[in-house]
Amino acid sequence: MNQLVTAAARRHIVEIEKRIAQQWALVEQLITTDNDASEATRTLRTLQQTLALTREHLRFLLREDGDNATPSAISAEQSIGPI
Repeated sequence: MNQLVTAAARRHIVEIEKRIAQQWALVEQLITTDNDASEATRTLRTLQQTLALTREHLRFLLREDGDNATPSAISAEQSIGPI
């Protein structure tokens, strides 16, 4: 597999992780200030699902390429707490 494709997938994972952290902070802020966090929580869940799918896609690309290594971008599950 083209290394450019796997590098792009890794960058996407990092970007999604950053967005999850930002969204989680927003959810916490809304909850702390007694505001409705339902839409922000739904967005957070969508981002989490997107991250899981993107990680799975990268695993597929690496298997297809015969790379058995587990890259840190895949195995480093971000702990964001219960939703």
